[in-house]
Formats: sequence, structure tokens, C-alpha cells
Amino acid sequence: MQILIIDDDIAFRKAVKNSLDNFWYSIFEAEDGHQGLKIVENNPIDVVICDIFMPEEDKMEFLVKIKGLKSRPKIIMVSGGGSVGDICYLEIAKNLGVGNILRKPIQIEQLHSYIEELLK
Repeated sequence: MQILIIDDDIAFRKAVKNSLDNFWYSIFEAEDGHQGLKIVENNPIDVVICDIFMPEEDKMEFLVKIKGLKSRPKIIMVSGGGSVGDICYLEIAKNLGVGNILRKPIQIEQLHSYIEELLK
């Protein structure tokens, strides 16, 4: 099982990586969508855990690119905010076919449960 964590917050990435290491996943990390796309294009990633607000990539454009790849990894979007004004990007992402959404701070048990659910 290969998982990619994309978040510009290095502390968040490391915390999630360290927690998921207990489940014997292979974990990749990227700080933005551009790096994340390169990793997905070059590795058989099963699940992408991605912050919806990240530099260097529009969140919806990133979703479209990931969903257009041949490998089509499952996606879990996370956000500490998820809304700008009346727009709730996590809900929009869910409606665009994201596997699941989580609000920060996340619970690792819940994240692990979502990962297992997506891979059934």
C-alpha cells in the first residue's frame, strides 16, 4: 500500500507519516501539488491525502489532474478551514468524487479507517 501526503505544513506531514507508519504503509511526501503530481506519475500510489489549500496549485485543477491519470489513486482531502466566504471547498471536493474529506485536526484512527474503506 503506497500513500502520498501532500501538505505545505511539514509538521502535519511528518505527524501523519509517523502515525501511518504503524500500519505498514509506504509513505511519500510532497509539499505542493506540483511535487505531488510528479510522485503520482512515477509511483503506483494507492491513496493521496491532500490539503485542499496548498501553494503552487489550484485545488480543483489538482483534483482534475489526479482523476485524469491512468493510475487514478483514491483521494482524501483535508483542511483546517475548508471554506472561503460561503464556499466550502471540502464539500465541493466531495461532490467532485473525492473518496473522503477530513477537517483538521484529524484523528489518525479515522484517517486509517477511510484509507481501508477506499481500498476495499
